[in-house]
Amino acid sequence: MLDSIHPNLLALIAATNVAISRILYRNAIRKLSAFHITFIWCLVAAVTSISFYMIDKKIDVWPIEAILWFMLVGVIGGFVARYVLITSIEYVGLARTSVLNQTSLVWSSAFGVLIFLEHMNIWLFCGTLSIMFGSILLVYDPKGKMKVVSKYVYLIPIGNSFIIAISHILRKFGMILLPSGSFGVAVASVTALVCMFIVLPFSKGLNIKSLDRRSIVLVTIGSFFNSVSAILFWTAVMNGRLVEVVPVNRLSVLLIIFLSWLFFRKQELVSLRVVMGGLMSVAGALLVVLGK
Repeated sequence: MLDSIHPNLLALIAATNVAISRILYRNAIRKLSAFHITFIWCLVAAVTSISFYMIDKKIDVWPIEAILWFMLVGVIGGFVARYVLITSIEYVGLARTSVLNQTSLVWSSAFGVLIFLEHMNIWLFCGTLSIMFGSILLVYDPKGKMKVVSKYVYLIPIGNSFIIAISHILRKFGMILLPSGSFGVAVASVTALVCMFIVLPFSKGLNIKSLDRRSIVLVTIGSFFNSVSAILFWTAVMNGRLVEVVPVNRLSVLLIIFLSWLFFRKQELVSLRVVMGGLMSVAGALLVVLGK
């Protein structure tokens, strides 16, 4: 049923879901740890994706190679990237984390050229530069008013953008062999959930009874929006091109910055410089689309 919708439109709808989910996570992160949020995220994603697959068109043949690709996406993109994302929001802030993740477009373009032998033209080059300079605006503060964390902490979201770009490539490999967005998300989500259970003994434990119930509800709802976003985005990747759907999906940063400013003005301190950095990053994404 999703195959009839244009891939770029699917990516845009997915971006809207991402923005909503990030705001819900930010509102609950004060009372829940990164482990708790990631665990709930993985659990809801597994249930949601399996439910979508049950009502979606079934796949008769399941190539083991595709399943392995999806499992690898679950480990790298579903487990590692999610945990690092929540940690980055906690230490860096929602707006800056969201926009710095735009640098994943730089890595995705590089991987596209090196792995898929895609052509790099002037539009793609200028778009990449715009994203990079936009990201620099977010972390550079000549007056020193934003020194709430060490500058080295910004390596967290930048490193996460590299992880995200890798997961895009792995996702594309799997979708070529097994064209089902809901199935791919289901395998990746279950794999990520298994990883959470593996590291559970090394954590402080869940202690569900001691957790804030309102925060759990917010994260659960946010995880549902994020799970739907994942299914839509995987389908967009399957039917579209990475150089188009990835930048469109990253337009979620505009909504995230606006919602962040609207609900967390005191915590986020979204200044004109931050907004300009976000706009430059999004403008770079649009240039990437024009350079298809």
